[in-house]
Amino acid sequence: MTSKGPVSGRRVSTRKMGFEALNIGLHLAHQSLIVFTLIGWAFCETRLLHLGIMALVGVSWLGFGIFHGLGYCLLTDIQWTLKERMGEERPAVGYMKFLADRLSGRDLDAKLIDAVTYITCALCSATSLLLTLTVGAC
Repeated sequence: MTSKGPVSGRRVSTRKMGFEALNIGLHLAHQSLIVFTLIGWAFCETRLLHLGIMALVGVSWLGFGIFHGLGYCLLTDIQWTLKERMGEERPAVGYMKFLADRLSGRDLDAKLIDAVTYITCALCSATSLLLTLTVGAC
């Protein structure tokens, strides 16, 4: 099924529009996860959820990483597979490198981005755990 595009008059497949919507949704999911990783520990109401999410991130990065490479992200893999199905080239980098390059307009150092990502994630996880053990969760 196709529909007329609003501006160009070209026919746009419903499937392609669905893929585009899903791609946008995955970007929103990624960015929400990143923001929550950075600040979820700061609020006692979200601290236990934050610890759970960080555990899932750890399982993906380290557990699945045994088979797919350290830092493997299931969400990124799903999004890159979707990009392939949309006819785009699968990015050869992780989501953080992809996002940093897009936001900066530059080709940033992948190892530096990975290191900052891992260290920041570890610090946020440790802070969340320490606060939960000492102050408690709500």
